[in-house]
Amino acid sequence: MPFTPFAFNWTFRDYQQQVLDQSAHYMRDKRIHIVAAPGSGKTILGLELIRRLNAPALVLSPSVTIRQQWGERFAEAFMADPERVDEFVSTTLKAPRLITSVTYQALHAAYNRRISDEETETDDEDTGHAEKEDYTAFDLLKTVKKAGIKTICLDEAHHLKSEWQRALEGFIETFRGDVTVIALTATPPYDSTAAEWNRYISLCGDIDAEIFIPQLVKQKTLCPHQDYVWFSYPTREESETLAAFQARALSCVSEIIASPAFANVIKLLQNHEAMEEQIFTSPDAFAAILSLAEKANLPVPKKLAKLLPPPKFSLEAAQAALGFIAANPAIFGEKPSGEIKSALQKNGFMQGTQACLTGDNKIRRMLASSMGKLTGIDNIAQAEFESLGDKLRMLILTDFIKKEALPQVGTDAALNVMGTVPIFESVRRAVGDRAKIALLAGTLVLVPNEIVDEIQGEFRARPLPDAPYSELMFSGSNKNKVSALTQAFEGGLIHILIGTKSLLGEGWDSPGINALILASFVGSFMLSNQMRGRAIRTDKRVPDKTANIWHLITVEPTKETGRVVSADYDTLQRRFLGFLAPSYNGGTIESGIARLDTIQPPFDEAGYANINVKTLEMAAARSGMAESWTGTLGKFTKPQISDSCEVPKNARPARYLLVNILAVLFWALAAGLVIAAIATAPIVIDNPVLMILCWSLAVVLVIFLLANLKRLLNFISPVKTVKTLASCLLKAMKQLKLIESKSARLSMRVSKKSYAQCVITGASAHDNEVFGKAMAELLSAIDNPRYVMVKKYKLLPGLSYADSYACPAAVGANKESAQVLAKLLQKQAGRFELIYTRSAEGRKHLTKCRQKSYLNRNQVFLKRRKMVG
Repeated sequence: MPFTPFAFNWTFRDYQQQVLDQSAHYMRDKRIHIVAAPGSGKTILGLELIRRLNAPALVLSPSVTIRQQWGERFAEAFMADPERVDEFVSTTLKAPRLITSVTYQALHAAYNRRISDEETETDDEDTGHAEKEDYTAFDLLKTVKKAGIKTICLDEAHHLKSEWQRALEGFIETFRGDVTVIALTATPPYDSTAAEWNRYISLCGDIDAEIFIPQLVKQKTLCPHQDYVWFSYPTREESETLAAFQARALSCVSEIIASPAFANVIKLLQNHEAMEEQIFTSPDAFAAILSLAEKANLPVPKKLAKLLPPPKFSLEAAQAALGFIAANPAIFGEKPSGEIKSALQKNGFMQGTQACLTGDNKIRRMLASSMGKLTGIDNIAQAEFESLGDKLRMLILTDFIKKEALPQVGTDAALNVMGTVPIFESVRRAVGDRAKIALLAGTLVLVPNEIVDEIQGEFRARPLPDAPYSELMFSGSNKNKVSALTQAFEGGLIHILIGTKSLLGEGWDSPGINALILASFVGSFMLSNQMRGRAIRTDKRVPDKTANIWHLITVEPTKETGRVVSADYDTLQRRFLGFLAPSYNGGTIESGIARLDTIQPPFDEAGYANINVKTLEMAAARSGMAESWTGTLGKFTKPQISDSCEVPKNARPARYLLVNILAVLFWALAAGLVIAAIATAPIVIDNPVLMILCWSLAVVLVIFLLANLKRLLNFISPVKTVKTLASCLLKAMKQLKLIESKSARLSMRVSKKSYAQCVITGASAHDNEVFGKAMAELLSAIDNPRYVMVKKYKLLPGLSYADSYACPAAVGANKESAQVLAKLLQKQAGRFELIYTRSAEGRKHLTKCRQKSYLNRNQVFLKRRKMVG
């Protein structure tokens, strides 16, 4: 047996053992998909699963650095004689061994018979050291079959969104049924499109097990940590650029809506009955068109305006309307559509096929990499150094090197571009007289002169002309400079290290990091979580280590103070759904940006300044932050992570309640009159037959009374409303076997902040995810579901459609499964009509639901977050 000589040299952590104990069950479909936080020991877990499958394995990783780690971990953790590792582990497809560890890029090249050009480390401005391998005459499939490979391990599986996925899909499909797939990741691509997510799951399988950060903090595998947000305004020049763009956009819109082409579009809407199918298919786009018509003082049919109430004019509405017209000449005519598209293109407001009136890629990049963030980096660096002094180990990660700014180091020249060099110089000017600062990138290394002699490795030093720093030129690959600077950083020779995300963001390990500034602006959620994972590892030398993670946000200048207007912040909100940590006010460990309760209006310049001051104060209180972890986790012997669905207090069907209150009063009055007649009317008392009929009628009336009272009580409060709907959904999903955990139970909580919380307990990570998604669809404003469930009132038609719900996609895959939920809902709330929305008639009903549903009228959106409970 291939793996018989090998066994794990130590003892598995509790959560690792739990996954291993269930692994045979998970792998019944020949796939196991594990989500594990950075630092949880995913590689060890993967190697043990490979060992248990007891067949030659192919391990695929996203980078050469991670590729090498598999052999290193196998040698130290599973071999009695690590020196013999090369006999059992290979890093090339051309010479497979017991474990063949290669990159996705190598597999892609071999599958397509190309030359592989793998980068050991890559900066955005530097290709680094390349490993070339010629696969043009290589038969990958024959080699894999001959090697007897029966296990394929996908490490950091979230990278499968990239171009490598197509090759991997074809490769695995060739061996479908003959191989077992192990998928490991810290960051599933939750922020991907539905199509991308489905492709990801089709390869990896549904998530079988999750190892969350709170579990690791409780076991002291990860350190206590907290996220902080720093808000900054664009510079004056950037604000002027943004204002000029918006002025040009408004001018372009004014020009278009005053044109004959737009007038012809509005004329088409006079005959809107003939366009019902298109209107009901894209109601939001047509409502936006009506908004522009109002702005242009063009007449629109009152019936259509009532059907599709136009939103207030804005560039967002203009972008939706004009982009839709430009993209649909079949609806609006070749000439009007073409002229509007040409006007957008002429003014520079089309990117590919998309209108971009609210900001093009250039504007978004400018704001994301705003020079205003430099002030925030300086303030954070000063505050953290004042707090920790020589104990500070700060990492600042960004996207680009910007080596051309090197002559500015040590001068008073204005910094006007974002990258490692400008950040280095800005931080040097702020704290360089006290803190030791270094820069580490693929083509550039800068260190203080005073530590040059203490840096290990082979290099040449070139002093900078205007600052007490030297540029170090290392021989060999990037691995040498990374190793040398990491050793200096860990040893305290460097307090603040500035580098690129591509070199230090994934696969790099430095447990001493206790402060991280994410000054990377173009990465995905997955990469930001990987970078975040650099800071939260424990350090054996510092048992009480804590870590602060800083996120930089550029806000857009606006008169609106009720919400944060920022593309950065919108992105960050989505990413925080995957970040579990204590809420600022204590008491809970949860995901979602709402846990940072210092982010409160007014959102103007003074308001943001106040938020930043409070945030710095909180960040300095590291011991209190650590206590919030231990205090909350101490309440639970085995902390469990639940997917909480939260609904605000307006999630209550007011019209439904009104109808049922009236019905209860009516049936109570009717029953009371009949019972009073039985008790007092001589004609009833003296006639036995009439007495029996009256009592029978009274019983029927009481039954009607109790039925309506039950319906009323089921929805009397937001908590009752959510519980009733969630109970129906859970039962339906169990009946349809969409939730496999037989022990899954509904649990309701009342929170002052969110009012109604719904979680399921006793369920797997997969079932939690599926149920949470379905609840979000059921209790959010109706958008474009396949089926809707509509409460209609024959006696009060004006109240119909107010109590409407979208049938979740998982349940509404077909009519039969959708009816399961509809029937369960009918038992609790009376008859609901199930309507298919993909027909012309169904679209009419859908539009009425979107107009009248209490969820839409109150803009109720269910919020999901994970929390320890």
